[in-house]
Amino acid sequence: MSEEKLLGGQRYFISKIMEYFNYSKSQQSQMFTKALQEKRYDSITLMFSEFLEIEQDIREGTSDKTKLKHSLISSMKSILFHCKQNPLLIKGELARDISFLVKRIQEFLNEGEKEKVDQEKLNTIRISISSLVKRYDSESLIEEYIDLILEVPLSYKEIDLIVQYFISELLNLGYSFKYLSEWKQSYKELYQYIKDLDREELSKALLAFKDLIKEPTKYSIIINSWLPDELKNELETEGCINLKYRYCRLNESEEYIIRERKDKLHFRQSDKYHNLKVEVVAYDKYKAIEKVVKNLESYLGMYKHYYNFDKVAVNVQCLLSNGYNEWVQMRTDNTDAQIFNNSISARENEDIKDFLLLRDKVRKENGRITTSIKQLNNSLEMLKKSIETSPENRLLNNWSSLEYLLNSYEGKSIISKIIDIVPKVISLYLVKERLNIFWERLLANKRFHEINIVTSIAVIKSDDSKY
Repeated sequence: MSEEKLLGGQRYFISKIMEYFNYSKSQQSQMFTKALQEKRYDSITLMFSEFLEIEQDIREGTSDKTKLKHSLISSMKSILFHCKQNPLLIKGELARDISFLVKRIQEFLNEGEKEKVDQEKLNTIRISISSLVKRYDSESLIEEYIDLILEVPLSYKEIDLIVQYFISELLNLGYSFKYLSEWKQSYKELYQYIKDLDREELSKALLAFKDLIKEPTKYSIIINSWLPDELKNELETEGCINLKYRYCRLNESEEYIIRERKDKLHFRQSDKYHNLKVEVVAYDKYKAIEKVVKNLESYLGMYKHYYNFDKVAVNVQCLLSNGYNEWVQMRTDNTDAQIFNNSISARENEDIKDFLLLRDKVRKENGRITTSIKQLNNSLEMLKKSIETSPENRLLNNWSSLEYLLNSYEGKSIISKIIDIVPKVISLYLVKERLNIFWERLLANKRFHEINIVTSIAVIKSDDSKY
């Protein structure tokens, strides 16, 4: 009976995975993607990493730790849910370590309402999760899922869960659905009639999924994109624009390839459009193009608004090579999202210009810039809490905070710097505070999905003379 259950589970796993990978049937693909989003069977490694980031912020930051504590508890509850839900964490090689972690998290959450965090218990949880992250990345978890299917009889419900966790790890690793739909076509074992496969053939089909565990490939991509004058000048001066990836000018042989294929590529030739070559490491060619295009489109978004540029920034056609093959024509298929209000005031437009200048400065001086975001935040926290101190300490705190804020910004004079930067920084800080309050109130409401947003937004009253 257990043998029959084991083989039946293996057949069911393969058939369900093939449904996810069936990218060509768009309606079916959307249905399963929606299922992933709604049920939120997230990548285990991603959840562990998010917890460690929040815990580090609590240890190192001086921001309001009450709000971070709520985020930490929310992260723990999510981890606890998935540790109790994921069959791999219950029946696989990780079961013993996960059982220990579950007990520690439950102990911590039982004291979660206390004002002071039990640091010793929190350290135990952090060390346990850090150890799991070091030993099990997405690649090793993918192997563990396949080994579990090969060795342990599972119910259909358990396999349904494993399929979604397995897909989440693949996506977290860096694969695209479109590539996975092409990948499966190269394995005839996955195309045979599943019910006719014996144990050996099923094992061979399942082991094919382990071939997805490989080193990522280095791709070269040539795109044609609109650039504002600021980035155009940087490209001409430096030869490259560093925007997470290096967008570089083409050499003569690469320009020749573009000219040779101009009728098919349809690259724009105006002064505003430039041919750029980018090198990126990715698990598949579609994800490589997505990384390059989305990164550039995201950076150009505010420039497009500032210059009132309403056309597509990156050409829909591009060239791709993995270093071994010739240049292959591909599509970027990027859609521009409208994220700015068209009816914007002149003052707001000036603020956008200031932001663009400061963002470019931070990007170009990366590694040399002395301004610390955390120290800026600490200065603002000090200003906020200074009302609780004596007048003398308040003066000293305000002076030192103001001094640090102004040192992070260039201006003609101290007064002009105060007029220009202080209102913007304070306003952004207050927006952040309000969002934190809003999020805290949402978390406090147990009937999260039924909440009335309008009545839950914090209304902060003040004197008539103040905002």
